[in-house]
Amino acid sequence: MEPADLEPSDTRLGTPASEAWPWIREALTARGVKVPSKKERRRWSQAGLLGEPWQEHLLDVAGSTTFYPAGTIGRIVAIQRIRSASRRRMDTLRFELWWQGEEVDRAPIRSTLTSEVARWCKEPAALYEQHRGDPAGFADALERLAHDGYRKPRAAPLRLVLWRLGQNVEDFFSFINLIAYIAAGGELPRDALHAESAERTPEQILAGAIGVTRARTDVWPGAEPVLNEPLDVLAVFEELADAGVLDPTRLPSLVAEAVDDDLDLARDRGRTLIEGLGAAAASVERIRGRDAFGFGYLAVLFRKWALPRVRRQAVAVLLVAARALPDVCLETLMTTISREASLGVALGEFVRSHPDSTSAMRRLAREGPDGIDEAEARRIQEEMTQFLAERPELARQLELK
Repeated sequence: MEPADLEPSDTRLGTPASEAWPWIREALTARGVKVPSKKERRRWSQAGLLGEPWQEHLLDVAGSTTFYPAGTIGRIVAIQRIRSASRRRMDTLRFELWWQGEEVDRAPIRSTLTSEVARWCKEPAALYEQHRGDPAGFADALERLAHDGYRKPRAAPLRLVLWRLGQNVEDFFSFINLIAYIAAGGELPRDALHAESAERTPEQILAGAIGVTRARTDVWPGAEPVLNEPLDVLAVFEELADAGVLDPTRLPSLVAEAVDDDLDLARDRGRTLIEGLGAAAASVERIRGRDAFGFGYLAVLFRKWALPRVRRQAVAVLLVAARALPDVCLETLMTTISREASLGVALGEFVRSHPDSTSAMRRLAREGPDGIDEAEARRIQEEMTQFLAERPELARQLELK
């Protein structure tokens, strides 16, 4: 009997727990989705991307029929959608399915993340072992490693650090030295943080490199800075060191020890963080300039978010962060970001769809009220009013803020 002769209610198509291959093939063809070959299906099953098939002999059907677990049609559609963008390695394909919320074996994902973190930490970990118990020795060795064959950083986050430090290469190396020194248990005397010198103090280098300086000083006209309360940057790094998340010999094990729920939570937090606050940061940069309010790293991640390796890195970092920060602290942070997510997406939409108003907002942010005339101010207000009128839910959120 041909698949076209079978009706959806026919038990030969499967049961609530199964789907027959003839019906799967017919459904994929009807959706315009490429039907995978038998070899491809076998490879996917072996990799855990598809459930294992089995054979059954059905009444009035010659030969045997192949069955797959229920949900296979949707899973193949997801796989082919990912593969249509580009050819993917099996581990990337598995990660992308998991990223989209599909149920897959977490063990290979955990292994992939652990290997990635181990690769980041390989050389620093070797130096750490050589200089264990000698913070200054480890810091100097890591700085020498960074010096050797130095070229301007290619990685966007490191380029951002260098830019935040005014393209001062020596301060960039000092930042690496300070992180290594603290990671190995070194303690900087507090009186050294405020010494009068033409050079930046260690606290100034750390605060500048991670965006705190920008967050303390960047303001909208008439508003307060994003960070308007005292923050002991050095104490923050010391707490991270005490939690072990700056130790390059421990980081791979922190990821390897993550249970399935930890992985899923890090994935969900990553999506909320970057697709929400990251979208807002990227939009604000178009008005305020690069690294506006110290959120440049989130903007960088948002612009590269489509790359699987960037998503893997974000998940790995959040897994490590979960070991350093109390759950209640992380949950409070993520709840706040979740509320801001739709605002960030909406701001980005307004920026893209209203270029004239965006240009005027740039001048307003840079020069204050004198940067725009009354007609421009009125146009911005009218366009924003119309924009919010078409989005009542967003308007209600703004009223609550």
